Amino acid sequence: MSQVITAVYEHGVLHPLTPLHLQEHQRVNVQIIPEQPQETVEQILQWLSSIGRLTHPCQQAQEAPASETDRVQLSHILGKAARKPLSELIIEERDEW
Repeated sequence: MSQVITAVYEHGVLHPLTPLHLQEHQRVNVQIIPEQPQETVEQILQWLSSIGRLTHPCQQAQEAPASETDRVQLSHILGKAARKPLSELIIEERDEW
C-alpha cells in the first residue's frame, strides 16, 4: 500500500507527523519532495488585483446611499413585479421530492 506523508527532518532523521502503519524493520522506498512555502493571502489578493479580478475596497467609488424616496419607489416597483412570494417560487422549482 502506497502512502504520502509529511515528515520533519531533524538531526539527520525524518520524523513522520502522522503514525505509519508499517511493520518493525520493514523496508520502504522514500521520495523526498520539499514543501514549498504557501503564498500568503495578501500575495494572492495582490495578484488578483494586478490582473483586474479584484478591486481593493479603498479604490471603489463612494456612492451616496439611496434616498428614502428612492427606496420606497423601488420597493413599490419590486412589489408589483413579484407574482408570488419567493418561498412559493422555491417550492415550485423543487417540485415533489
